[in-house]
Amino acid sequence: MKKYLSAALSLILTFILVFSLSACNKSGEETPKKHIHNWGEWTTVKTSTCSEEGEAIRTCECGDTETHPLVMVAHSIDSKVVTEPTCLAVGYTTYTCQCGYSYKAGETPLGNHAVSEWTTVKQENCTEDGERTGTCTVCSKTITEAVSSPGHQYTYEIIDPTETEQGYAKYTCGVCGDTYNDHFTDPIGQPDQQ
Repeated sequence: MKKYLSAALSLILTFILVFSLSACNKSGEETPKKHIHNWGEWTTVKTSTCSEEGEAIRTCECGDTETHPLVMVAHSIDSKVVTEPTCLAVGYTTYTCQCGYSYKAGETPLGNHAVSEWTTVKQENCTEDGERTGTCTVCSKTITEAVSSPGHQYTYEIIDPTETEQGYAKYTCGVCGDTYNDHFTDPIGQPDQQ
C-alpha cells in the first residue's frame, strides 16, 4: 500500500510541475500590456448643496467610468431674526439657511422688567427720593424702585440795598417754597449833606 501512495504522490507532483512549466512564456513573447485609462474631463452630475455632497463623473475611452464626490457648499443664510431679551430670557439672533438649518448667536443679557402701570408708594420731593411699585407684565413679579429727588428748582429775585439794609439775591424754590439769600451788597449809606 505504501507503494501505491508513493506512486500517487509522485504522479501529483509531476502534474503540478508540468502545469507550472506550461504556464511559462515559452516563445519569449511579451506579456500583454496592462490597459492605461485615458480619462476624459470631469462632468458634474449632481450639484453640491449645503446639505448634500455633489458628484462628478469621468469616462475612459474604453468605456469605464469613475465617480468623485464634490464637497458640500457653505450654508446660505437668508433669514436673520432678532429675539429681544426679556426679564426671564436672554436675547439672541437666529440665522436660518434656505435648507432649513439654523443657529443662534449674538446673545444679549437679560432685559429689564416690563411694568405698564406704576403705583406711587412715597412721593419724591426736593430733598428726598420717592418710591414706586408695579407688576411686571412678563414674569408677574412685583417691582419696587426708587424715584430720584429732582432737587430744588430755584428762581431768584434781586433785592436792592437801601441806605441802611444790604442788598441781596433772594432764591425761592418753585416746588416747595424753600428760600435763602445770597450775593449780598453793602447798604448805600446816607446821602451827602452839603
